[in-house]
Amino acid sequence: MTPLNGQWRLAARPAGLPKPSDWEYVEEPAPEPADGQFLVKLEYLSLDPAMRGWMNEIRSYVPPVGINEVMRAGGIARVVESRHPDYGVGELVSGMFGVQRYALSNGNGINRVDTTLAPAPVHLGVLGMTGLTAYVGLLDTGRPEPDQTVVVSGAAVGSVAGQIARIKGCRVVGIAGGPENCECRPARAVAAQRRALLARGRGFRRPAPVPGGVPDAVPRREHRQAHPAAHRGRDVSVPLGYELRFWREFERPLERSEEV
Repeated sequence: MTPLNGQWRLAARPAGLPKPSDWEYVEEPAPEPADGQFLVKLEYLSLDPAMRGWMNEIRSYVPPVGINEVMRAGGIARVVESRHPDYGVGELVSGMFGVQRYALSNGNGINRVDTTLAPAPVHLGVLGMTGLTAYVGLLDTGRPEPDQTVVVSGAAVGSVAGQIARIKGCRVVGIAGGPENCECRPARAVAAQRRALLARGRGFRRPAPVPGGVPDAVPRREHRQAHPAAHRGRDVSVPLGYELRFWREFERPLERSEEV
């Protein structure tokens, strides 16, 4: 019996926050793999801030999601049917499968998920695209040194970038988008702490395409020896309070991944 595939498709370009009318839910028979393809069933779906940008019809690092197309999303899925020589039924893989129950793949852009390193969902974050972006942006471009101060702004990638900076012996200053992300700490106290940290030594900042004049405000508070780190216009950032919670949650999986 052919399984039923549920899909969420983009029905209209959102103006501001997405509305229910911007989406269409469709059910249809799951596709059958051809030679060189395999069919997966989604087990975990990654809901990322980048998805809002993918809905806009503007020039970006990836084409926008087309109207009536399945909403783009990363996920972890299990192979349920295969006509591909390299992927067998039962394997757990990650890729951009979209917001749907079943998806076809030819293997391009697919990674196997090793749950001996960490639970499957961690491969959508620390051990996935988020972690890789933070690793390359911070270590390959920023190249922090011990006792430097790393200033990052709020984004999912920064939750990993902040951890890496701390592992490298840096002070981490996070800029968040609201009091909840700062654990409701008074804005003046956060600003005072930021100025104190920046005054204590050399550091580098990561300019971010965020509203509110953050890229302009940070240099005014920096130590004069601070330098910017740019990585193809991508943000390497961390919400201050969230980074601390994230560290406690994924500390052991990170240590296991470093030992491999």
